[in-house]
Amino acid sequence: MTRISRPAATHTFCLLLILTIACGSTPAAAGGLGLPSRRAGLGFGNLPEFTGLRLNLSDRGVQRVLGVNATLWIPKKNESAIYQGVAVGLIGHQGGTLQGLMIGGLGVGGEDIQGLAIGGLGVGGGNIQGLAIGGLGVGGSNIQGGAFGLLGVGGNDMAGIFMGGLGVGANDIDGVAMGLLGVGGNDLSGLFIGGLGVGGGRLRGIFLGGLGVGGGDMEGATLALGYLKGESLRGLGTGAYTNVKVATGLCIGIYNRTDVLHGIQIGLLNYAGNNPAGLKWLPLVNAHF
Repeated sequence: MTRISRPAATHTFCLLLILTIACGSTPAAAGGLGLPSRRAGLGFGNLPEFTGLRLNLSDRGVQRVLGVNATLWIPKKNESAIYQGVAVGLIGHQGGTLQGLMIGGLGVGGEDIQGLAIGGLGVGGGNIQGLAIGGLGVGGSNIQGGAFGLLGVGGNDMAGIFMGGLGVGANDIDGVAMGLLGVGGNDLSGLFIGGLGVGGGRLRGIFLGGLGVGGGDMEGATLALGYLKGESLRGLGTGAYTNVKVATGLCIGIYNRTDVLHGIQIGLLNYAGNNPAGLKWLPLVNAHF
């Protein structure tokens, strides 16, 4: 088997680099060079439509690239570009529709991202389907699949598995979300773990908060070490101090306070506001059925 020597490989790489810069930077070669054609094969420069291996200095006004695309600099006016396959940007990668594997030294951005997107600092898009990994964070309007950010993950509607070094937040989250500091949203359904706490308007599922859990309407297992507060609870709630206006199920804490109880309280001191006068305050166990 013939082996390519290291000097030969280095010379080949340098030649490709020179061709890429030359074809992508000079006005005369603005359209680029393609072998064997300008639409397929091996391409150098800003070829707007290409299938195969395409190398360019900086993408701008791209229409569609199918195959492998590699760039060295920041893309410009490239919001409508469609990339399918593998796209790698030394500084960053950006386009309209990105499908496949996308890697950006600083970041990856697109209106519609499908597949695996990895950004040194972050990944941002309108719709993200698949797996997005951002060195600092991931953000999108609609995220389905998985997203991981060293600082955080945020969006509007999210479904899947999400992990943020500091936190995860969205309007609606369906699935699993974990944040070192916390997790928050308007409508949360699934499993949610916040190092400090979890909070939302409507909670459905299992919620674990280090310092506390708070919500408007909570259903399932709401487990806090410190403080549990909400408008209504159906299921299990724990915390050193539980304060729920309407509780249906079981509350376990040091001090449990409920305005309207339909179930059982277990703690050192328990208050059920809808019990008769002599039974509102009870130690150890209180109940109302």
